[in-house]
Amino acid sequence: MFFSGFISRLRNPARFCRSDRIERVFAGGAQIGGRSVEEVRAAAMAEQSIKAMIDPKDIAALAVFLASDAAKSISGQVLPIDNDRQRA
Repeated sequence: MFFSGFISRLRNPARFCRSDRIERVFAGGAQIGGRSVEEVRAAAMAEQSIKAMIDPKDIAALAVFLASDAAKSISGQVLPIDNDRQRA
């Protein structure tokens, strides 16, 4: 149960992980919207206070921590790895 819930929560942050996939998404958005890739990337970054893509290693580090004895007292929490992405 724990890992299935954990994995489902990992899907959303993956949208903004630094990867070839997100670069293709940015390129497609630029082509469709008649903007440059840099403009599309800047628009995505505008929604978060830390102006960087999420490193997949950060998600892996959280998974390792949560599977360790150090996290044995953590229960029912949401631990976002989203570079403080905010939506109004």
